[in-house]
Amino acid sequence: MSWASRAAANLLPLSEEKENLRTALKEWFYTGEMHDLKEAEKICQLCDHPNIRYQFLIENSYTFNSLWIGSECITKFKIQAIDESGLVLDHEQTKEKVHRDKRKLISDAKEKSMINSLIALASEDDDFEIENFIGDYKKKNPLLQINLDF
Repeated sequence: MSWASRAAANLLPLSEEKENLRTALKEWFYTGEMHDLKEAEKICQLCDHPNIRYQFLIENSYTFNSLWIGSECITKFKIQAIDESGLVLDHEQTKEKVHRDKRKLISDAKEKSMINSLIALASEDDDFEIENFIGDYKKKNPLLQINLDF
C-alpha cells in the first residue's frame, strides 16, 4: 500500500470530505502544537510511517478531529499552518514554521540532556559547582529556566 493510500485510509474517515484525499487535506491545518517523545517509537497517524520522535498536531477545521503526525507529512501533503495570531500560512511559510518548530524541539532536547548530565555530575562530584556553571550559562541564555531541585 502506498503512502497516499495509507493517508487516505487514515484521513478520510476523520474528514468532512470522504472520497477525495486532495480535497480532504484542505480541511486540515497544523496547530503549532508539537511534542518530543524522547524516543523514535511512534507511528505517524497520517501515513503510518514508523519511528516518529517529533510529533506535530494537525486538526480538521470542520470535524475537529486531530492526528499526531511527523513533520515531513505536513510539507509532503501541503497541510497549512496557522500562526500565533490566527493567520493561515501559505505552503512556504508553513514549511518554515515546521522547520523552526522542529529545530526548537531538537535544541530543547539537547539543552535538557546537557543539564541532566550536569546534574548527574554534580551528584557524583562534590567539588563540581553546578550553580556557578548554570549561572554563567543563564547569562549567555537569559531565557533559559532551570530547576535545580535534585
